[in-house]
Amino acid sequence: MAAVEVNFKPGDVTSLGAIGIGGGFRFVLDFECFNHLNVAQRSEVGREVSAVATEDATLLMLVWAPGRRWPLPPGASREDIERAFPQWTIVDEEGYAATAALPSWMKNVNPRFYRLQRP
Repeated sequence: MAAVEVNFKPGDVTSLGAIGIGGGFRFVLDFECFNHLNVAQRSEVGREVSAVATEDATLLMLVWAPGRRWPLPPGASREDIERAFPQWTIVDEEGYAATAALPSWMKNVNPRFYRLQRP
């Protein structure tokens, strides 16, 4: 088992550099955060993640399908992800297998995992 160092830093995902995140990350996980951001914030996240990630990095995102589901966030499309991360390529897309465990009022969010890599 490999030893892994974890360092949690509270802050704004649109300004990772300002909170001292540093760089050299080979793996980045976005577990449903992107859904809550507006277009400008998504572009900022794309720039910030690209700045802290290595050239061979992988980004794994859990994103809901776009829709109006108040009070839930609006979700995002594949095109929204591609627009926010122009330096990355979506290499895999898969439905979230555990949707049966979601409450009935969340069944229509159609959660999907996207795996992105830098070309």
